[in-house]
Amino acid sequence: QTIPLFLILGAALFYGDRLGTFQILLIVLGFIGALIVAQPDFSDLSPAILFAFASALCIAARDLIGRGVPSRIPVTVITVAASALIVSVAFALHLSTETWVVMQPRQLLFVTAAGFFVALGQVGVVLAYRHASTTTIAPLFYIFAVWSVAAGYFIFGETPSLLALLGIALIVVTGLALISYNQRSQVSN
Repeated sequence: QTIPLFLILGAALFYGDRLGTFQILLIVLGFIGALIVAQPDFSDLSPAILFAFASALCIAARDLIGRGVPSRIPVTVITVAASALIVSVAFALHLSTETWVVMQPRQLLFVTAAGFFVALGQVGVVLAYRHASTTTIAPLFYIFAVWSVAAGYFIFGETPSLLALLGIALIVVTGLALISYNQRSQVSN
């Protein structure tokens, strides 16, 4: 849930994007909503939390770097280049830390479907940054918390608590308010 904060702060630092007090307030409220949904327990600070934090930093860096790619470069070229790099890094990490295991057909199908959706997501991210500002796009990352609760309910039969539903409402309201505010400020400029 820290990705939107990293994105907006990175855009302000590296691209000179200006942030108003109202935008910062909405971003912080969205983050609070995400924390309400996640209800993290910091008593057991594990390596997994550090990996998640590093992942958030890497995703924000990916999007900030991708924002700087000129629009004359086709989206498919960016997606193929990103995919090739992902495969290369994953293969190098695999060789250094894991043992090769042949996947069963069902597992291969799941991995293939996941790869397809990652590629579509990459295309969507590149197109989003070509058509909207970082402050408009970043709050949409809070939707992950909403999807997590929905998946928990529909796939695993977990019923969200009243607190989680309150957090989701806060995420949706602040995200929509931030997008609306950004659109109004772009029209007035």
